[in-house]
Amino acid sequence: MLKLQSDPFQYMVEHRKIIIEILDQSSTLKNAWNMLVESLPAIGEVTKFNTFKGYVRILKVIDGQLSELTSENISIRKELGKVR
Repeated sequence: MLKLQSDPFQYMVEHRKIIIEILDQSSTLKNAWNMLVESLPAIGEVTKFNTFKGYVRILKVIDGQLSELTSENISIRKELGKVR
């Protein structure tokens, strides 16, 4: 039996890559939601559309910041490799 998380935002963060990808492909949040329910059926059990709408903007900001940190981490590792 699949154990679903009770925290909608945590679920969205853990599946942010596919959520962001589908958001980028969709013209509206409602279309994105419908596509996500097909791709990630559990999202409909963890959260509702109105909750999704509220969290999705925050999710995009967090994803952008995590991408920046990842890029910085890679740059630092490259520099450390040159020093060693």
